Amino acid sequence: MAGEMESVAGTVIRITFENPQTGYRVIKVQQSGSREEIAVVGTLPDVLVGQEY
Repeated sequence: MAGEMESVAGTVIRITFENPQTGYRVIKVQQSGSREEIAVVGTLPDVLVGQEY
């Protein structure tokens, strides 16, 4: 559903896209306790690959 927010905890494994001027990013996160990777999209703080988010 558009505009719905969800909590995610895991490790950043890839930054697919980022716009440094706006902070908009598309990142892949491996969820804690899972092998599943999910995409996180939106205006996000500075993140680094390998960082817990």
